[in-house]
Amino acid sequence: MELGLGDHVELKNTQTTIIFPNGSAQPVEIGSDKVLELYKGTHTVIPVKGADDKVTVDRTVVSVATDTDGTVLDPSDFVGGYRNIDIPATVPDWQIINYDVPTLVQTRVLILKVKFVGNNTSFINSFSGIIKGVTLSRDLNKAFANNGPKEHPALSTGSVNYPLNSTDDKGFQTNGRRLLGVDGNVSQILDLTLNYNGGLSKPYTFDLTQELDGFHTKEVTSPWVIELVIQLGADFQVTIEDWKSGPEIWMDAH
Repeated sequence: MELGLGDHVELKNTQTTIIFPNGSAQPVEIGSDKVLELYKGTHTVIPVKGADDKVTVDRTVVSVATDTDGTVLDPSDFVGGYRNIDIPATVPDWQIINYDVPTLVQTRVLILKVKFVGNNTSFINSFSGIIKGVTLSRDLNKAFANNGPKEHPALSTGSVNYPLNSTDDKGFQTNGRRLLGVDGNVSQILDLTLNYNGGLSKPYTFDLTQELDGFHTKEVTSPWVIELVIQLGADFQVTIEDWKSGPEIWMDAH
């Protein structure tokens, strides 16, 4: 099994399933040192490595578990993919054919950073966010690949919580969550809830869809960062003063 990042490196000890021509699926041990006998027909080879108990791979579909409130949990950092292999009817008994099955990065960290500015920021007690339109399940091959296809549809979507309870060295409230992806067929919406002193809470909504362009195709082994500076007006209305987005290694370079 090969890691699909441009390097031809064999991944040892992958959890591999083969779907046979009759439709049955079976876990197998394969590799350069393990010869597998296959017979005529189309076989689907599905290697996965590093998936934890929050990840379910059902044939060629991968899904992530959700919390009791329905929001997505963080899957592990794992790789996987699949390839259809056609075994011809006539192959000499002595012939061994090697097949490469490229695997893809299956998850990526999305870091959200938020800072409020303005005279009314002193009235903020706390705030948290939730991003809608993240992937709950998808095709195993619709994952993350540098300069890969821009289409990344999900089979099912949900939302992910951002407590925003950590502060970085620039004064941003921040959290990072590891995701199976974002659904390319829907918008990604950030709902921020501000809790003010005295018990008042107000919701604010921001469209992050454009800020996530490249999430599946650019520097996929680096976390993706969205950084927002929000002006809080005298009437408690908000406007975005500045925002940046992109792979963390790009953000750190500026």
